[in-house]
Amino acid sequence: MYGQYERPFSPAPARLEDDTRKEMEEGQRHVGKVKQQASEKKVGVKTDVVIGTTSVVKEIVEYAENNKVDMIIMIGFTKMLLGRVPSDVVTYSHCSVLVVK
Repeated sequence: MYGQYERPFSPAPARLEDDTRKEMEEGQRHVGKVKQQASEKKVGVKTDVVIGTTSVVKEIVEYAENNKVDMIIMIGFTKMLLGRVPSDVVTYSHCSVLVVK
């Protein structure tokens, strides 16, 4: 999730905390839908929402490595992010990456 980190100026700490909470809730809703669809098709899937302080690519790649992830599936990136982030994740990841627009 990118959300508030795309903004040109850093918000006040209270606002940052509130925005981060909202982004986390939105992320949980999205992955909840994915889990539900996978469950209906009897496919095992583990989902997590990660909000970090470094680059999006670094957070995704490090999380995958630290948690022995078999495959990264990236869904719903905006046009602006569709090329760069998934491309870099594919480049630096130790495992397979599926990108769905």
